[in-house]
Amino acid sequence: AYGADASRVEVVAPGVDVATFRPIDRAEARSKIGAGAGPLLLFVGRLERLKGVDIAIRALALLRGRGYVGARLLVLGADSRDADESEMERLKGVASAAGVRDAVEFVGSVAHHELPYFYSAADVCVMPSYSESFGLVGLEAQACGCPVVASDVSGLRSVAREGVTGFLVAGDDPADYADRIARLLDDPELARQMGRRGQLLAQRFSWSRTTDRLAELFSSLAERKAASSLNGGRAYSRVHAGIRHE
Repeated sequence: AYGADASRVEVVAPGVDVATFRPIDRAEARSKIGAGAGPLLLFVGRLERLKGVDIAIRALALLRGRGYVGARLLVLGADSRDADESEMERLKGVASAAGVRDAVEFVGSVAHHELPYFYSAADVCVMPSYSESFGLVGLEAQACGCPVVASDVSGLRSVAREGVTGFLVAGDDPADYADRIARLLDDPELARQMGRRGQLLAQRFSWSRTTDRLAELFSSLAERKAASSLNGGRAYSRVHAGIRHE
C-alpha cells in the first residue's frame, strides 16, 4: 500500500511480560477479584465502538437464555466518548435492552499488575473487535492460560490460533460467539488444553524475544552500514590514488 520493498521490511511484534502474566489458581483469582462461582466471561480494553463490546453483551444474553443462567461478563477498561456520548452508558443501555444488565459488571480501569487475576479467574476472554491492529490482550489472556474467543481479523489472527488456543469468529453475529463460548464452558478439558497451548504461544511473543530480535536487526543494519561505508571509502581511495598517479 505504501510502495515499500517487502524484502526490506520486517514486522517485530510487541511483547507480553510473561513474568507478570502467568496462570494463577482460579479459586485464588476469583477470591481476589470478588467473583463467585459460575461461568465468567471477560472483556479487556478501552470502551470504544470498534471493540464490539455490544456483541459480547448480546452473546451473554443468548447464553443465559440457553441455560447458563449464572453466566456473567466483566468489562474492564476506561470509558470513551463519541459525539459527547459515553460508550459505557451506551453499553449499559445495550445490556438493559438484552435483559442482562445485572449480569454485566463495568469494572473500569484496572492496575496492570492486577490483570492476571482477572484473566486467571475467567473461563473465556472475549475479543469481538471489528478491527484490531495487534491483539495484546489476547496474548496476556493466553499467557495466563485463558482461552480466547476473538473476531477473525488480522490483528487477532496473528496472536490466536483457531481451534488451538481458542476460536476465531468470522463476522459479528452474537450467536456465533455464544456457540464458541458454550463449547468451552461445556468442555472444561478442551478449555484447559487450549489454555496450556495459549501459554506456549504467548512465550513466542515474550519481551525477551522481541528485544533479542530488535537487537539482531539493529546489529545487522549497523554491520551493513559499516561495510557500505568501508567499500565506499576504498573506491574513493582507488580513484584518488589514480588521480595522484597521473
